[in-house]
This record gives sequence, C-alpha cells and structure tokens, in this order.
Amino acid sequence: MDPAEAEARIAELTTQLADATAAHALAIATHTEALADSAAQLDAARAAATAERDAAATIARADALTAAAAHDTAVLTYRDYVRQQNPLAPPELIDGATAAAVTAAAVRAQALLATVRANLTAELATNGHVPAGAPPRTTQDASSLSPLDQISAGLAARRNGT
Repeated sequence: MDPAEAEARIAELTTQLADATAAHALAIATHTEALADSAAQLDAARAAATAERDAAATIARADALTAAAAHDTAVLTYRDYVRQQNPLAPPELIDGATAAAVTAAAVRAQALLATVRANLTAELATNGHVPAGAPPRTTQDASSLSPLDQISAGLAARRNGT
C-alpha cells in the first residue's frame, strides 16, 4: 500500500473512530439519563410505598385500639351478667380481664359457696338447730362474781322480784 492510500485509510479509520466515539458517548448519555429516570421512579415508588405502609400501620393501630376497647366492654358486660347470675357470690370474687378469667372466677366463687353451704349444713346436722337471734338470758353464776358484785346482784334480784 502506498503512503497516499495509507493516509486515506488512516483518515477513514479516524473518521470511523470519531463517529463510533460520538455514538458511544451519545449511548452513554442516553443510558445515564434513563438510569437517572429509573432512580427517580424508584425513589418515588419507595416514598409512596413507605407512605402507604405508614397509613396502613396507623389504620391497623386504630383498629387494634378499637378492638381492644370493644373487648374490654364485652368482658365488663359479661362480668356483670355473671355477677347477676350468681347473686349469692360477693361481686369482688367474680372479676377478670378476659371472659375466660371471669368464668374461672365464677367457678371458684360457686365452689366457695358450695363449701360454705356444706359446712353450714353439716353444722346444722350436728347441732340440730340454729338459734334465731340472741341466746336466751340466763342468771349469772354468782361464784364468778366478787363479793361486792354478789351483793349488788342479790339486791337487784330482790328489787325485780326474782
């Protein structure tokens, strides 16, 4: 190849290299711009997802508080019902934070009442009767009194005619 052809070939290759470099630079710029757009879209999507998640969490917390309040109200209503159904049990024995705890407390109160009832029935069977009111009045045993109290008791009995 002669020098003029070589010079022409070098010029042609230099032009092709410049064109390829320009095309490459344009492609890099286009991809960089697309990458920046994608990053902005990703940031926007993340922000939207975070806002959506925070809103859902706020709603879930509010729902949980509402459910807890409804649960507490239901337990109090159930407790009051159980107390009404067990009028002999002291109300403070029937309590609890859950329906199961109220039910368990009612069962314990009923067991306590059954024990008291059984003890009273056994005592009634043993003694035969339960006195109504105060015990009958009896005269005092004079031997347990001091001499002065014995004289006072005797004078009082004479005055009363007994």
